[in-house]
Amino acid sequence: MSLVLTARWLGPEGRGELAVATTWAGTLATLFGLSLGPIAVRRMAAHAAHAREAATAIKVLFLVACTGTLAAWAVSGVVLVVSPGEVVHNVSRTVMLLSLAAIPFFIWEQYSGYLLSAVNRIELYNRGQVFGRAVALMTVVVLVIQLDLGVAAAVLAVLLGQACIALAGVRLLRAHSRQAPPVTYATVRAFALDGVRLHPNSLGMLLMFGADVLLLNHLSTAGEVGNYQLATQFVTMLLIVPQAAHLVLSGIVSRSGPDVAWVVQKKAIVAVTAGLSVVAVLAGFTADHWLPLVVGPQFSTAPELLRWLPIAIVGMSVSTMMASQWTGRGYFALASTLTVAVGVVAFVSNCLLIPRHGAIGAVWALTGASLFSLTVNGLMALHCERRVPRRSL
Repeated sequence: MSLVLTARWLGPEGRGELAVATTWAGTLATLFGLSLGPIAVRRMAAHAAHAREAATAIKVLFLVACTGTLAAWAVSGVVLVVSPGEVVHNVSRTVMLLSLAAIPFFIWEQYSGYLLSAVNRIELYNRGQVFGRAVALMTVVVLVIQLDLGVAAAVLAVLLGQACIALAGVRLLRAHSRQAPPVTYATVRAFALDGVRLHPNSLGMLLMFGADVLLLNHLSTAGEVGNYQLATQFVTMLLIVPQAAHLVLSGIVSRSGPDVAWVVQKKAIVAVTAGLSVVAVLAGFTADHWLPLVVGPQFSTAPELLRWLPIAIVGMSVSTMMASQWTGRGYFALASTLTVAVGVVAFVSNCLLIPRHGAIGAVWALTGASLFSLTVNGLMALHCERRVPRRSL
């Protein structure tokens, strides 16, 4: 609903500015978050009987979140001072500063879902998602629609909603962390080294899903970015379902192991992906009729872009729900290598297609990379199937 309201009131240019600002903040949060959420789950699973290990993991992730936030702010400060308007243009200073304020909440959300799943309290994260989105929606209604405060108000809505999502369950996690001994350099270093092995996986995802918006913004107008991001956001909304399933499946993997979890996981992947595919195809091929009614006629190129994206949702859904199998089996380096390969395919394709074809080129690049990802995860699924004892099937 927030997407629809901001699209109607901000138009393509406003949506484009909002997309660039939040993508920049999200990119920095991913870079400096070090992918430690899955690492913490794996360590907690390996020491499931030791509450102090779980408490230590929570403390380490909180420390990294604080340090990563400061590092992200420092990098942004340097970029804004050294090359203002070059790296991130079409974005006002106020909008940029508000988006940077959301970075600590972007980072902590990367961790909180995993941690709450590992302590079997994922319902707190899900409630936070609902409450956070409600807060963001109410902020949009009051500040963007009623008071007409523009893009800055929309970014503030993102900030407030993200804070509510990230802080869900924080009291519970804080209570768990009190059992931890003082965090030592050796402990943080051990987490960081594991994160370094997995982090290229996140960098590959950035090349696939973040670089497209920033590159399109650099080479085109905010209006074209707005059309592209609107189309991809409708698809991303559908991915909430596999993302929620992924968190639940991660908890099952951490408690039961990847082989036992695979029996349930493969059925979930088939069911969720099949359902999303039907919805995405119907939405894509009828977009000419319903999209102008929902967001207004000013997003003239968005329906054409949306028609291509259902092809990508299959690969994106499977990739999301297969992630816990990669990490649960300890295939950090291999997962990172393959995801970086997918990201490089997307980035190179964007560099070649966006200058010539604009937003539709970015859609083609995303679709091709998603299909490549589907192939890789299909091979991983076959490997998982072979590892499951026959009696578990």
